Amino acid sequence: MTITVGVLGVGHLMAHVVPGLMRTATPPKILLSARNAERAKALTERFALEICADNHDLIARSDVVIVAVRPFDVVDTIKGLPWRENQTVLSFAGTVSHSDYIAHVNGATIVLAMPVITAEFGESPTSLWPLNKVVEDLLAPCGPVIAFQSEAQFKAASGSGAYFGWVQALILEMTQWLTAKGVSENDARALISGMTRAGAVSAFERTETPLNELIEDLCLPGSLTGQGLEILKTADAFSPWKDAADSIYERHMGEK
Repeated sequence: MTITVGVLGVGHLMAHVVPGLMRTATPPKILLSARNAERAKALTERFALEICADNHDLIARSDVVIVAVRPFDVVDTIKGLPWRENQTVLSFAGTVSHSDYIAHVNGATIVLAMPVITAEFGESPTSLWPLNKVVEDLLAPCGPVIAFQSEAQFKAASGSGAYFGWVQALILEMTQWLTAKGVSENDARALISGMTRAGAVSAFERTETPLNELIEDLCLPGSLTGQGLEILKTADAFSPWKDAADSIYERHMGEK
């Protein structure tokens, strides 16, 4: 059975998540809100989707509704719409809590999730709470879905979306360093991006080996990896990353 998915808020994230949802032989039927008409029109032309006349029409016709508006716009966007108990509200709205939805969705099931833009390529590790089979199946084409046991765990984990951007900033720094050594920009970007991905694949796939042991295996006496890592540790290069993560955590736990 094909489910109908309505999208409230067709912004930057959904411009990449919608193509991810379509990465399956039996994609859902997707209805788009008219908000951000340019992006909605582009997705409609690419995938033969439908733009609804208004949010009331979109809610009335959808089984699952993705809420992807800015956190401070959520309540004004969802209130007064014809929600029903047999629907699922799938929130991509960052810091908005489960409790913020309850008074406005008439008993619909509420699920919080946080994908990233690599959903378009089936490579988004998506945080989810609570576990919901319908949502898990819907998001599976976008990449691995990681369900958490509590909202507190979810909020802590969903901040990793910011880490995704920080890693890209590191890729930029190392790409520019390699370019300054005479390597072409395209080759430098491909190599640094590829090495970053290779390190992630090793950490993701070799689950039988603790992460510290993976690192130790690369840091044999006299190794280049060990030499560089010692410089980074001496400079306390990793502490600012934890400080940045703490700032995101505090915001997620404190904002409404």
